[in-house]
Amino acid sequence: MDTVCEKHTFSGIIIERRNLKTTIPLLSKHLLSKDKIPSIIQLNKSYETFTGKILDTEDTFLRLKQQFSIDVNDLYFSTNYLVILLNQAPTDLQAFPMVNFELTLNAKFFSHTELIFKLTNGCIQFSAYEVIGDIVHLNLTEEQQKYKKTIADTIYFKTGKTVINKTGKIEANFRFYHSEILAGPRKLTTIHKENDVKFFLDLEKVYWCSRLQSERIRILNLIKKNDVVCDPFCGAGPHVVPAIKKGAVALCNDLNPAAIDCLRKTLEINKLSCDCVENMEAKDFLFRIRDMHVNHFIFNLPEFSLDYIKFTECFKGTFWLHVFFFRKNNQSCQEIIKKRTGYAVKDTWLREVRKVSPSKSVFKLEVNSHEFFSFQKN
Repeated sequence: MDTVCEKHTFSGIIIERRNLKTTIPLLSKHLLSKDKIPSIIQLNKSYETFTGKILDTEDTFLRLKQQFSIDVNDLYFSTNYLVILLNQAPTDLQAFPMVNFELTLNAKFFSHTELIFKLTNGCIQFSAYEVIGDIVHLNLTEEQQKYKKTIADTIYFKTGKTVINKTGKIEANFRFYHSEILAGPRKLTTIHKENDVKFFLDLEKVYWCSRLQSERIRILNLIKKNDVVCDPFCGAGPHVVPAIKKGAVALCNDLNPAAIDCLRKTLEINKLSCDCVENMEAKDFLFRIRDMHVNHFIFNLPEFSLDYIKFTECFKGTFWLHVFFFRKNNQSCQEIIKKRTGYAVKDTWLREVRKVSPSKSVFKLEVNSHEFFSFQKN
């Protein structure tokens, strides 16, 4: 990052600190207005994102020495002098001796997007990434992959967080993604805070998507105290743990033993308890609890969730279905669901959650069971 710098020269005036209050009103319409650059600079102060110096002729230096009775170089060591930067050299401020002031902006001045653009010679525009605790997760395009080390080093420089890059598709059964560590400490365990809960996560073994936080909040707002929430694909607990904290009863299961380990540690960290935490096939879990009353079923395994709706038919009472599934751009949600499940659905029960690629999205079927199963009989 040491190679990144930008030099800018601005018009300015040097004043004594004691005259600041009387001088500023006279200059208000001329003050420099640049993002992240102060219009008033203290000459003896060390700034994190830039350095500054007076650039001028010997005549200017002599004039400053006569005005302040101090050598120009000594101005940088005194607390008594300020530089006021201006948008341009005004013609109506003859009373103030003008100087040219050079600012050298270093790498810390720029955003990660600006740095990556500079370091790749304008080839890569990179902005969004996912933060999970003290780990940054990248999901780079094919073109960005060519510059993955530059991108990772830049983000580590700006955040101080370990940077990992997804290297393959999500593992279907245990639902985690293979990744590589590109920058920062070589660790994949972290504590991530969401919805006022601290989650223990091992990203080498479990799946997490921070981009679904708003959707999780939406479902959480539908859950009431003492409701029973069933999540047969609970993972590390992004849905069930906040629900437990809210006063709901959770029925938790996941096929991935590492996810269950993370869930148990999360419950312990947050001083919460859950009497039903299982590690088995989802259909076996649903069969085991078939006689229990449930208010909400959360099926967040988009590849297979639709296949499990049929296992809820035997549950008594009325409950909500929150079922996530994939849809490609050229497909109809109704046709997907009808083909996979045999069920018909209304448009009003369907909502796009997010895009996972230009041609593929996650949708959600959300409906009251009474309305859903009654509709099948029509």
